[in-house]
Amino acid sequence: MSWKEWSMSDYEQVADLYELKILVKKFFKEYLDVVEVSDSGTEFHPITISCCRSMKIDPLNKLLKRLRKLSLEEN
Repeated sequence: MSWKEWSMSDYEQVADLYELKILVKKFFKEYLDVVEVSDSGTEFHPITISCCRSMKIDPLNKLLKRLRKLSLEEN
């Protein structure tokens, strides 16, 4: 299918995917990657994601790494 055959729904899906990529990138940049410095000079991340299920920690870390990688790729 060429782009000339796309319906409005096709364009909306592409727009949604692009917005999703922007939001994931923003999520990392403005939240998870923020580093602050305490009064004692120690750097820390004020926003973290935690998991109390040990079996879910590795899959969650892999998911976050993949999300970061995909959000940073230029298309």
